[in-house]
Amino acid sequence: MSQTSLAVLSHWGTMVENMQASPLEFYTYVEHAIKKREIPDVRIERITLKESGILSADREYLRVSRGLYRYDICAAPFGTGFFFSSWMVERSPPPVLALVAILIFPFVALWLFILFVYFGGVLGFTMWGGGLVAGFIFLIVTLGRDESVIADHIFVVPYIGPILQKAFRPDTYFRSDTEAMFRAMAHNSVLEAVDATTKEKGAREVTGDERKPVMRDFFKR
Repeated sequence: MSQTSLAVLSHWGTMVENMQASPLEFYTYVEHAIKKREIPDVRIERITLKESGILSADREYLRVSRGLYRYDICAAPFGTGFFFSSWMVERSPPPVLALVAILIFPFVALWLFILFVYFGGVLGFTMWGGGLVAGFIFLIVTLGRDESVIADHIFVVPYIGPILQKAFRPDTYFRSDTEAMFRAMAHNSVLEAVDATTKEKGAREVTGDERKPVMRDFFKR
């Protein structure tokens, strides 16, 4: 997490008193709820994060990812109760890798040109040119894909990145809608798992405002 910039989009959490449950069983409920919704391009994994600094205890989370969006889910006992929480964040990859690639590309292309022409003559020049064209086509196709790690790194490069992003991956109604749908389906999956857990343990239901996440506007104040 320290290698990326994370923007909080929403947070949700609630406590159910006088209940004890297994976080791992709860995560299994969530995984099942996520999978049955068949969210496109989604990844589910168990991750370990520190509670505080490097010497603090580890805490296991369930992470649901789609593109640049992460939905991190936590469940754990707290005193005589049990709490559930989730954080939806948008990550921004560091621009270092893309900057290095952009800076060394002209030198690599020049040396390849010299080697191909020196050893291959006209045929070498043709091969070099064909490879260059194929590389540009691959780059254009990659920048146009919604789910592309390469594009994610390029778009955060100062000056160049924002221009390319506006051309190949602009903000649209559809992108905003899919972000909202991913958030809603992930959150509904968590609530479904919460309901199953509280019912199994004979605890009170989570109702009303307890079920609503706090959206991004709260974190901009």
